[in-house]
Amino acid sequence: MTTNELRPYQRDVLVAVEDSCFNRKGLTFSVEIARQGGKNELSAHLELELLVLSRGEHKDLIKCSPTFQPQALISMRRLEDCLDAAGCGGNWWTERGYIVGFGNSRAVFLSADESSRVVGHTANLLLEVDEAQDVDADKFTKDSICLSVCLRSRACKPNSYFTFSGHRYLSAREESLI
Repeated sequence: MTTNELRPYQRDVLVAVEDSCFNRKGLTFSVEIARQGGKNELSAHLELELLVLSRGEHKDLIKCSPTFQPQALISMRRLEDCLDAAGCGGNWWTERGYIVGFGNSRAVFLSADESSRVVGHTANLLLEVDEAQDVDADKFTKDSICLSVCLRSRACKPNSYFTFSGHRYLSAREESLI
């Protein structure tokens, strides 16, 4: 499935998120699509387009999944497949077993498991939380508080944004952070 072959409801989400990113709106999105409705494909196509459109800049998108294996690795494979299908084969690269890059932009795939150590990364393009209902709220708050503040402050580019997929409902405290 190429980006042009996305279903209309997938395309609407993709266009809205890209609009927020590239027009510096800084919106937060929560994407919930019925099982087998194409959420993961939408995510891979969004990552593809953001990497390709940002390839001349040093930008990172960070995707957190409840587990590294298999969830983050499956997401990496989907992005790699999308890059190949879009004709980018041979031009993208991998690094350290959890990074996929194209040009100067990178997608960093991390685990949001309670035992993971993920602090230190900066999402200056996208912070994406996959299956957010399975990510412990304390883990998200503890490890991404600096990202939340950075994304919403003048210290970072104002076109950074969050997307949550799955069934994530934010607490009042979390909503005040983003």
